[in-house]
Amino acid sequence: MIELGGSKIATLICYDAEFPEYLCQAALAGADVVIVPTTLKVQREFVSDSMLSTRAVVNGLYVLYAIHAGAEGNS
Repeated sequence: MIELGGSKIATLICYDAEFPEYLCQAALAGADVVIVPTTLKVQREFVSDSMLSTRAVVNGLYVLYAIHAGAEGNS
């Protein structure tokens, strides 16, 4: 965890955010913000639109969920 501008920031990586205990552990450790870089595709919008929003409220923290941009492979 790092501290920046008075906020304690934790990081999860991609699929880790789908497990509620990780966000709970970050909150219990004193995090105010959890940053989650991910490569999930658009068809998994329920993760960002519903699941992480709910977990952020339940744990009393902010979740910054950054989905990748750009092309992959030959697309």
